[in-house]
Amino acid sequence: MKSWLFLIQWLSFLICLNGATKHSWVLLDNSEEAVLDAIKRSAFYGVQEIQLSHDIIMDIDEILESEQKKQEITTYARLAHQ
Repeated sequence: MKSWLFLIQWLSFLICLNGATKHSWVLLDNSEEAVLDAIKRSAFYGVQEIQLSHDIIMDIDEILESEQKKQEITTYARLAHQ
């Protein structure tokens, strides 16, 4: 999975260099380690928007019903906005 993530990141970087107006990533891996790593790398690649896949969070009820899920998503959001 990491080789695909690297390939997607590299291609995204090249697209950004060629004048893309908005650069987004959709994070597909629900591994906390992979999500945090991708968010940390996003600034280097010029990512302006990060979306979390349904494997990470399907709907708002998950946050309302699980303190752990709420903390996880809050951590992702805070890191992405730094």
